[in-house]
Amino acid sequence: MKAETEDIPVFPLNLVLFPGEELNLHIFEPRYRELISDSVESNSVFGIPTVSNGRLLKVGTSASVKQVVKKYADGRMDIVVEGIRRFDIQTVYSPMAGHLYDGASVHWLDNETTSDTDKQQKMMQLIRKVYQSLQVKKPGLTDRSDLSTFEVGHYIGLSLEQEYELLCIESENKRQDYIIDFLETIIPTMSTVDRLRERVAMNGHFRELGSGDFKF
Repeated sequence: MKAETEDIPVFPLNLVLFPGEELNLHIFEPRYRELISDSVESNSVFGIPTVSNGRLLKVGTSASVKQVVKKYADGRMDIVVEGIRRFDIQTVYSPMAGHLYDGASVHWLDNETTSDTDKQQKMMQLIRKVYQSLQVKKPGLTDRSDLSTFEVGHYIGLSLEQEYELLCIESENKRQDYIIDFLETIIPTMSTVDRLRERVAMNGHFRELGSGDFKF
């Protein structure tokens, strides 16, 4: 059983990684090339906490390297990572001893995955209504009814801050409430069509993301 508190490398990014989500990344900074190489070699996890408005937020998701898609001659890499488990940062080590990259002492968070059947049905009906209004088709999303809140979290128009709030909620039942409340708020106006259209039409390109400077 995994210890409730553990020291892990961290790769802060200006995004929210949900448990179970796959993320394509282009790794170019030397410190994170080292982090990914160490993770692959030792088959170990690292943390991806969110950076928002120059601040490192406390809750993040651990990740493992699922695939190294391409290695470049200069050391850059295209990789696919998979989100695993949520954590809460207790202490940040900058850098982690003996490495270029940062680390953190994290407390592992539980995740209640039991959903409410009625809320699930309502959530998916609202999502379909939004997509119909946008005239956007999303195979695998609007044609299913069994998707979790983390599976739909990036595709309903939430801002980065709202995605982070969703990540912080420990109960699937309460996350369903959060999404339903959000969708019921935006559907009557749909004045956010352009922003929604941009956010839901995500692609699988390898994103070149840096953590930048941040404060914890």
